[in-house]
Formats: sequence, structure tokens, C-alpha cells
Amino acid sequence: MSLYSYSASALAFSVLFLLIVINGKKNTVALPFLIATCLSVIWSAYSAYAMHHEQLYAFDVLGIETLRNGGWYFFLSVLISRQQFGNQYAFLLRYWQPKAMLAFIAVVCLLEFYSELRYQIQNALGFDFRLYAHIFFALVGLMLVEQLYRNALAEQRWHIKFVCIALAAQFVFDFIIYSKSLMFSSLDFNLWNARGLINALLVPLLILSVNRLNTRPAAVAVSRQFIFHTTVLLGGGVYLLLMSLMGFYIRDYGGNWGGGSANRVYFLGDPIVDGLFCVGAG
Repeated sequence: MSLYSYSASALAFSVLFLLIVINGKKNTVALPFLIATCLSVIWSAYSAYAMHHEQLYAFDVLGIETLRNGGWYFFLSVLISRQQFGNQYAFLLRYWQPKAMLAFIAVVCLLEFYSELRYQIQNALGFDFRLYAHIFFALVGLMLVEQLYRNALAEQRWHIKFVCIALAAQFVFDFIIYSKSLMFSSLDFNLWNARGLINALLVPLLILSVNRLNTRPAAVAVSRQFIFHTTVLLGGGVYLLLMSLMGFYIRDYGGNWGGGSANRVYFLGDPIVDGLFCVGAG
């Protein structure tokens, strides 16, 4: 299942890469789009390879996944810069957060690629930090999507709508996988194996965005007031709180995380979190 799932993802992102190359000559965001897409191809292909290699494990792909996340952060940051400041890299240069995020990604990548150093850090901390890091990465991706969409003028949203939908879905799925893995203390391989196919199904939305991002509405003035929105943080916090409360309940009153208990968490948590996201996007 995982081989076909991630192979489909690699193929889909390869098609997207070629379309950007062909149609992106006049696109001012073509380069960051290409970088993010190329890293997604590599991530998908390596994930397919790792899941069927005896000496590799699922978590061995996390270093490349961190790079993939960084590629999409770069792409979203350029879109925010173009939208809010009329400059490709103003957001990256004016604010300290992108620089801090770059440093954090570099540190996490170093630890994920060099296992001996990572084991020393994990022994010192007493836990594996990687699940926490990737939950954080998913939230950062969702926050960037939220900033891009909610700070856009009505005329600008036509150009970015499908990008926001695709990347929000990608990061939401990542958030669910890693938060569930953290709470259950084990990786959900059903979700993990399905993730490649989910990413492949999101690529058509990104393909639709290639031409939309080629042009900017001439009549739209650049918005100079950049407002930081926090709906994603609130939604993610509520979701994790519900998961934690369920864990305490099971610990104190018995039972386990399987089957009905897990389903109750999702049936209770999903409407609340989805509602918060919808309110924030409105």
C-alpha cells in the first residue's frame, strides 16, 4: 500500500514540477514553487523506497520531510511578501520569525540526519523530540496558510484559493498523524500509508494554481497592514487538549486508546476544531 501511495505522490508532484517549468517563465513565484515541488518529489520517492527497505524505518524519512516543509514555508512566505508588501522577500527580511524558523529547521535537520547526535540529545531530554517537532511544523504551515488567506483582499483570494486549500489539507493531515502518534505512543501506519495518496490527490489543486499565480490583479492595491491571526493556534490547542483529557480519563478510569476510545476523541474533537478553522477563514 505505502509503495503505491507514495509512488503516486512522487508521480503527481513530478507532473506539477514539469508544468511549473513549462508555464512558469513569467511567474514571479516560480522558483520557490519549483523548490517546494522538487522537495516533495524527493520526499515522496524516498518514502516509497524507505517503506520497502529492510534497513530503513518510517521515521528515517523525517529529515527529508523537514526539508519539504521548509520548501513550502519558503513558497508561502514569498506569496505573503508579494501580497502584502509588493516585494518577493520583504516578509523574510523584515521579520525575525522566518529567520528563527530557518535556524530551527537547520537544527532539526541536523539531528534527524545524524542519528548519533540525535541519540545523545534524546538521552539528555528523556524523550524523542521528533514527533513534537513535526507537530510544530504542521502548525507553522497552517499558520502561514492562515496568514496568507486572511490577510488577502477579496480580489486576491481568487489567485491563492486552491493553494491554500491544498497546503492546509496537507498540513492538517500531518498534524493529525503526528499528534495521534504522540498521544498513542505509536505510529498509525494506516494514516502514514495513506498520506502519499492524500498528497497526490491534492496536486490537482496546485496544478490549477500554476496559471492563477502567473498574474496579479492590476487593480488591487498592496495591503501594508499585516495582521497576525491565531485561529490555527487556538484550533490546534483545543484538539491537543481534548486528546490529553481523553488520555487522563483512560489512565484514571481504565481502558485503552484503541477502537471506541479513539473514535470518541475524533468525533468530539473534529467538529470543534473544524469549526474554529472555518470561523478563522471566514
